[in-house]
Amino acid sequence: MLRSSKYLAYIRSQACCECFKRGDVVAHHHGRGGGTGEKTHDTMTVPLCIWHHNEFHNTGTIGTLERRELDAYFSRKQIELLTAYLEQEGIKL
Repeated sequence: MLRSSKYLAYIRSQACCECFKRGDVVAHHHGRGGGTGEKTHDTMTVPLCIWHHNEFHNTGTIGTLERRELDAYFSRKQIELLTAYLEQEGIKL
């Protein structure tokens, strides 16, 4: 598994990708891990405020989005965030 405390700190510094609030943001691992009970790579994270993170874990969705819509949205956000991070670090794609 790819782990990066620096990338996770970057994700936590971003606004919640649902309500756009800053502060009390967690790096929500979203995607498939390597096995049962394993988290995904740290690059497979999105920023969620505590409220939306808890909502996701309690209901499996956020707001009115269905699970498949949320999966697609989170995948797009993961790509956007990773691209922005790499550019910030001076790594060209």
